Amino acid sequence: MFQPNASSSLSEKENENNQKNLNLSQDKDYIVENIPVFSMKKDLENIDNPSYTNHSAAEISDTAQKNSEVLSEKEKKSPFLSQPAYQDISVEKTQKKTNWQLLILLSIFIFLFLASGAIIYYYSITKNSDKDTSISSETVPPKEEAIVFSIEKPNYLPMDIANSDSENARQAINKYAEKVLASGSLAPAEFIVIDLKNNPIGFGEFASKIGISFSPELLSSLETENKFSLFIYNSSNRARLGLVIDSKDDYKLKASIFQEESDLPEKLKPLLQNISFTTEKKSFSSGSYANTEIRYINLISPEDLTVDYTIYKNKLIIGTTKMTIQSIMDYIDNRPETKGVQDIIE
Repeated sequence: MFQPNASSSLSEKENENNQKNLNLSQDKDYIVENIPVFSMKKDLENIDNPSYTNHSAAEISDTAQKNSEVLSEKEKKSPFLSQPAYQDISVEKTQKKTNWQLLILLSIFIFLFLASGAIIYYYSITKNSDKDTSISSETVPPKEEAIVFSIEKPNYLPMDIANSDSENARQAINKYAEKVLASGSLAPAEFIVIDLKNNPIGFGEFASKIGISFSPELLSSLETENKFSLFIYNSSNRARLGLVIDSKDDYKLKASIFQEESDLPEKLKPLLQNISFTTEKKSFSSGSYANTEIRYINLISPEDLTVDYTIYKNKLIIGTTKMTIQSIMDYIDNRPETKGVQDIIE
């Protein structure tokens, strides 16, 4: 069997191309042959004839339209006269580019939407958390400071003496008095009054702050620069106070305090916890405890409210009930000596 070789295939393609070129050439010849040719002969002959019409321009227009239709029909059939294929590829690329741009814009929009939602959620959670914390801090009362004290050795009672007045000082003492009373202890509790830097406060400074108005002669008989002791005692379920101050000279001290004895209830009023009393038809009397003279005045009763004082073991002792001063004297007899505030804190 005969097999066509490459040269025969090439010959057929050449014939095909030649035939197409021939058709195209014939089409162009046809268009050229059909172009009308005009002269001015008729125009010159009919120059005096007003009814003559020049048809040259109309014929040219009709011929051109026919030739255009013929050429257009040929262009549809001819692969060489048709629109190139790369135009479709360009349109497709433009469409793809537009699709990618839309996709990118859509992605950016979704990202911004999610980011804004996350930010709004974060701030709402933070605001609610702050609000809950604020409500919690307003509704929950602050934890009360725990006051622990000993009845066997001295305690310390801190006081902002620099910024306190008589009312603040009394409130600080009353806070500790309530704790001692609530404990149910029947022994007196000793407190060394200190400032916020743990330095002992002298009796002279304390007396001026709280409002105890001893005369200068009486104060000069006391160790007003040294530490002193404030006692709180549970006397028949009533918190009563007492003082222990070192004496400089017992004899001078006894003479000074005796001279202003009648004024002691008023001068010691800050220790009497705002309890109403009267001193009319009342005066100081003498008693005895532990072989020591005690001077006293019953403002209400010996168990309720008194002013008792004595000079015992080189100390001025003041109590506001009969049992208060006697319990303090017993405590002094039995307490261990302390070297300073550091021993008390430890």
